[in-house]
Amino acid sequence: MNHCFRTSWWPGILLLIPVGSPSLAEETKVSFRNDIMPALSRAGCNTGGCHGHRDGRGNFKLSLWGEDPSKDYEALLAGARRVNQKSPAASWILRKPTLEMEHKGKKRFARDSLEYALILDWIKQGATDDH
Repeated sequence: MNHCFRTSWWPGILLLIPVGSPSLAEETKVSFRNDIMPALSRAGCNTGGCHGHRDGRGNFKLSLWGEDPSKDYEALLAGARRVNQKSPAASWILRKPTLEMEHKGKKRFARDSLEYALILDWIKQGATDDH
């Protein structure tokens, strides 16, 4: 079994929280800027060869290497398909990079990955921006 942990800082303490823990969403607030933006970068979603290209890809554009989190947040929340707050697991931002639905790019992360868990929890928590 693949064990993934999410790190979280509390004053003077580093916590390792098992990803997939049923109470992760309740215990730890996921940060758009500190968790989701780096997850998209690690997965390569905002590179020049993908959605960070000056024209974007597949009618979806992110800022190159996450240079503009506010615009990226707006792009993710435009419409209800990329981020589906009523049915978080149905969100395209989770289904396309895991190849659960057609994606012209390659597989970016797995369902049991840290990126998937963070994005899912962020959506469950209301998909807010924390600028």
